[in-house]
Formats: sequence, C-alpha cells, structure tokens
Amino acid sequence: MISKLVHRIKRAVAPRAAVLMYHRIGYSESDAWQLTVNPDFFEQHLQTLKNNYKVLSLDTLIKKHKYNTLPHRSIAITFDDGYIDNYTIALPLLSKYNLPATFFIPTGSINDQKEFWWDELEYIFLNKPQLPQFFTALTISSSQSFDLENETFLSTEIKQRHHVWNGNQPPATRRAALYIMVWKALKEMSHADRENALARIKQWAGLQQPNYRSEYTTGDTRLMLQAADTGLITIGGHTVTHPALSGLSLEEQYAEIALGKSALEQVLSRPVQHFAYPYGDTSPATQAIVSKIGFTSALTTHPSTITASSNPFALSRFQVNNWNASEFSTNIRNWLKYN
Repeated sequence: MISKLVHRIKRAVAPRAAVLMYHRIGYSESDAWQLTVNPDFFEQHLQTLKNNYKVLSLDTLIKKHKYNTLPHRSIAITFDDGYIDNYTIALPLLSKYNLPATFFIPTGSINDQKEFWWDELEYIFLNKPQLPQFFTALTISSSQSFDLENETFLSTEIKQRHHVWNGNQPPATRRAALYIMVWKALKEMSHADRENALARIKQWAGLQQPNYRSEYTTGDTRLMLQAADTGLITIGGHTVTHPALSGLSLEEQYAEIALGKSALEQVLSRPVQHFAYPYGDTSPATQAIVSKIGFTSALTTHPSTITASSNPFALSRFQVNNWNASEFSTNIRNWLKYN
C-alpha cells in the first residue's frame, strides 16, 4: 500500500512534457480525422502556450530527455505532412510569438501539387455534390457494390452531418460509411496499388480531370528551405510515400525511411534527426530501423506525455483538434497532469 502511494507521488511530481501534433491550419467543409484547426483558434493556442508553458524545440526536448533534465510544463509543437498552410498560415503565427516547431515531411509530396489520397477520398464521398448510386470501383465487402440509396445527391442535411462527424464515430450517413470502408482498404495498399485504386474511384465519381484544391496541397522545396532558414522550424522525416509501415517488409520500410531522410538532407544540407511514423504506425522492428538509419528520435500518435522513462523511438504526441482557447487550455492541463 505504501509503495503504491510512493509510486503515485513520484509519478505526480516527475517532470513531463507534451508534444503537440497539428496537421492543417485553415478551414474545411468536413474533417473526418480532425486534422484542421482554424487560424484564429491556432493563434489562441500559441498565446496560451507563450503565456503559460515552456515551449521547446524538438531538438532541445530530446536532448533534455536524454539527460533527464526535462523542465516542468514543457511543450513541443509538431506538424505532420507538410501542408501548404503550415508555411503560409502557421509559420507567420509561430514567428509572431517566436515559438519553435517541427514539420514532418513525406518527401514524395514535395513539389507534387496534388492532394493526399485521404483528402481526395474525403472530398469525393463527403463533399461531392453528386455520385452514382452504386459504388463499383473496388470490391470492399462481400458484395460487388455498395448502394448509396437516397444519398447520391449531397443535400444540405447530409452536408451538415458530415461537417460535424469524425471518423472515430459511427458513420453519420451512407456516404460516410462508404468513405470509411474505402479509406481502410486504401490505407493498407502499396503506393502503386493505391494510386491505381484512386484513379478508378475518381473515374467512378466522374472526376475525369485533376481538380486539386490548392489549400490541400503541400509546400514546395523553396518554402521548406525558407522555413528551415528562419531558425524556428526543424524539418523531420516522414517517409517518402506516407505508408502504414507495419504492412511493409523490413526492406521496404528501410527504403521508405532512409530515402525520405536522405532526400531531405540533400535539399537542406543539414542532418535530419527526428522522424514521425505515418498514422503513428510502428513496431519494435520499425523502431530498430529508424535508429539504425541515424535518427535520434521518432514520434508516434499515441496520446501520452514524455517522461524520463519514455522510449526515444516511440515518443507520444497529443493530436490538437479545432478547439478554442478555453478547450485547448483544459486539455493541456489534463494531459500534463494525468498522462
């Protein structure tokens, strides 16, 4: 009984840090995976962090973790995927408050001017005004087609349901149910198979010509270099094609991780030391590869704080949602207190 009490006390007073994970700063009609924070809320987040916490660069946090000198109430800010708004909206606000951040970049998307596959899927199923009644582009269940029934036309009611729904909840509509089924199928595919499948889906949906939304594209080499040169932004690795690594062979994992690292280092002319697992998908074997390749840390999407006992190649992060200042403050306090 006493030993448990002592353990709880030690845990309560032990220094801990929280790594925050953002994706997009902007606006969206729907946000199945809660990847978008509007700019006003993001600025409120930065004000809260500036006034109440010790915001560290990821480099500093990792070094302090290594030497067991993590300060109380310390925070690191990270962004995944390299969306264009990271450079055009987030970076000016980070500069305004002089707060450092790390951008994790999948190198296959640099200079690509395309949307990520999950964003294209979300537009097709949740936001496209008209779809065929029967989905036949892929076999995704025991039947050969999926019937959208009376949801071929995107009504105002359906659109509103999509606006407030997220993919961790039961599907709000037939369209949402189909989206989840197809998303799960494509997530497990190889990059080449996924591109072929996406092409068939776009053909089924009547999208014959590329119609990429500029706000969902990624930053280019020039923007990445400018961000790195500010001294506030650290660039981290995020593979080449953003695969679920555990579904690949060890050789394929090595290639994705190593080629992503070397491509970034060639552009930046500096070492790339930190890595983020796409989808947070990792395993001990993957972590060993990341270490062997020469990264000094790797981050997951598991929501927990960083403590002295945290594995540097499986560090946790908290996803930040589209919260106002009060909601954000409450979540930060709870994370640092209980996790």
